[in-house]
Amino acid sequence: MYRPTVSEWLFSRAMRARALLACGRLDEARDECNAGITEAKENQERIVAVSLGSMRAQIHTAEGEDQDAVQILNTTEQLNAEVLEEKE
Repeated sequence: MYRPTVSEWLFSRAMRARALLACGRLDEARDECNAGITEAKENQERIVAVSLGSMRAQIHTAEGEDQDAVQILNTTEQLNAEVLEEKE
């Protein structure tokens, strides 16, 4: 039986969140992003966490929660900077 790696699992979760967001199913997309962000933190998977954070900010923006979106984007930018530093 095939068992996906943590990275594969989180990538699949991010794809599902992206699809839900694209369909306008914001509550479900938010739940998927929240679960993925939690799992990414637990497994120190930063690349997928950046993608999920960006989607989460889009959801906040779509719902008129601009301050929350800015906070999420700031956190995501810091995380992205850490990812870029690791690659160097």
